[in-house]
Amino acid sequence: MANFNVISGQAAVASAGTAVQLAATTVAYRYVRNIVIKADPDNTVDVFIGNDNAGDVTTSNGYQMKPGDVLTLDMTSSSSDGDERLDISSFWIDSASGTPGVHYIVTYG
Repeated sequence: MANFNVISGQAAVASAGTAVQLAATTVAYRYVRNIVIKADPDNTVDVFIGNDNAGDVTTSNGYQMKPGDVLTLDMTSSSSDGDERLDISSFWIDSASGTPGVHYIVTYG
């Protein structure tokens, strides 16, 4: 039986046009398996996720997610020095209107 750990949470856009971090967490373990992000099915508008390499995301450069959409990122990796990290705070969300949210779960071990 494989051992793994889980981090989960939620994030919501507080003010359309102002990106917010998915979370302020770094997973500092050798093996990060994946991250699954689901746009809240109760959203009334699309949410955009990503990072423009300047700590931001907009509706013109983010990955568009409609209510209920799921994005799965296979982050499986290994490092000989044991220093692989997934910085969840590098993911940002935003919207053109409203205050949509997302749910996420990360598995690692």
